[in-house]
Amino acid sequence: MRSGVLACLEEASRHDLKGVVIIGAGRGFIVRSDIREFGAPLLAPELPDVIAVIEACPHLVCAAIQGAALGGGFELALGCDLRVGAPDAIVGLPEVTLGMIPGAGGTQCLPRLVGVGTAITQITSGTRVPASEALQLGMLDAVAKTSLADDLISCAMQMLESRPAKRVLRHLPVPESEAAAVDAAQTEALKEERAVFQGFRVAPEAFALRHLFFSERAAARMEGLSVKRTAIMGHRSGCASQL
Repeated sequence: MRSGVLACLEEASRHDLKGVVIIGAGRGFIVRSDIREFGAPLLAPELPDVIAVIEACPHLVCAAIQGAALGGGFELALGCDLRVGAPDAIVGLPEVTLGMIPGAGGTQCLPRLVGVGTAITQITSGTRVPASEALQLGMLDAVAKTSLADDLISCAMQMLESRPAKRVLRHLPVPESEAAAVDAAQTEALKEERAVFQGFRVAPEAFALRHLFFSERAAARMEGLSVKRTAIMGHRSGCASQL
């Protein structure tokens, strides 16, 4: 998919166009990155490379979102100059629900659309936002009349006609946020932090790491033995005892 989008954008850059519309071939836009990739080296082109080409494209680029645009899919949309959605579209950055964070510019672009307080809440909760709410928040620039592809493309083309110049989100200033919104997000994050801590501290992995910690300390006090710490790649404690 990434290679296909990149090839189309490079082809579009060689023509005199009013703009480019990116739309999914089926019922969805781009739901997310392929989770199966995360356990192995990512194949080129990576998503930030594709987004960089969208931003550098001489033409306006509009993401026409039908179905879900989540995670990397929404980050690609954030890399576009405009975002329009079908009435049943859903957008968001739910990476935290998989133990990750947005990794292709989402943490930098979303605050420039919705403000810091709202962005913190959205990213830390992994909320999936329906089109009507996304429009109110500023995550979408317009919502089409129906979910039909023709209506969505027509809406995207109208937005391209009305936009005078490119708008790269990363280059926009972060809007000033109300202190109350930031405080509310911070309070929510602290509650979530405590809940995650409570879950992790009784997990088998946590018990194992604590056992390792105390075992290393005990081994260092055994008479006649010396302890040498050695870094081990991929070991969460970063070291292991070697007698």
